[in-house]
Amino acid sequence: MTYDDGKDPAGFLKADLVLLGVSRTSKTPLSLYLANRNIKVANLPIVPKSSIPDEIYQVDPKKIVGLTTDPQILMEFRRQRMLAYGLSPDTTYSAREQVMQELDYANQLYAKLGCMVINTAHRSIEETATLIMEHLGMDVFDNNK
Repeated sequence: MTYDDGKDPAGFLKADLVLLGVSRTSKTPLSLYLANRNIKVANLPIVPKSSIPDEIYQVDPKKIVGLTTDPQILMEFRRQRMLAYGLSPDTTYSAREQVMQELDYANQLYAKLGCMVINTAHRSIEETATLIMEHLGMDVFDNNK
């Protein structure tokens, strides 16, 4: 949790894996799942108009995974999140234009970094973790990493 949501940019350089993604693409649950597999994970929310820490550009692109999802699914997750907070589900956060802008920005960053991209729309945390571990050359069935 020390390196969740980009709290300490130095963590990107210490991590085995850096997860990037817009809000509600499962960065934190995926980080926790992988951490329980002894993988040091840092993650960063991707938000247009916010600066990307310089440390991200120093990380080997093979250690970075960009998470994306389908716009309609992201809009619904965000609407449900607002309802859970007792707020109106129809906010800028869940608006189609905002969601599309964020996903486009994230995909441009992923292309610039040359990192692996995974669409989490129809995948469980375990399925996404398996793809990442295989990408990193780790034994999916070895609980020690």
